[in-house]
Amino acid sequence: AGRLWVATENSGVSVVQAAGKVVHYDARNGLPSDVVYSLFEDRDGSMWVATAAGVVHFARSRIDRFGVESGLPDAPAFHFCWRASRTDPLSAVMRG
Repeated sequence: AGRLWVATENSGVSVVQAAGKVVHYDARNGLPSDVVYSLFEDRDGSMWVATAAGVVHFARSRIDRFGVESGLPDAPAFHFCWRASRTDPLSAVMRG
């Protein structure tokens, strides 16, 4: 709420907060890859980020990464979709 999330092709994600402060996330501080394909805000306002090397979930002050170690295929995550019967989004991946 009150934030603008900006995905980039090769530089990660920038978050412009309500006060104008910009926070940047990339492979050095939370993302598995600097290549970001899509963003998805879920029902509770947390953000899901699809990258070339997995999925990241930003929830309040937590950053959770999901990749091969979490059971995802070793492939880029491209898009998210919502299932009404679940609380978490699904991600579309290549070879998955």
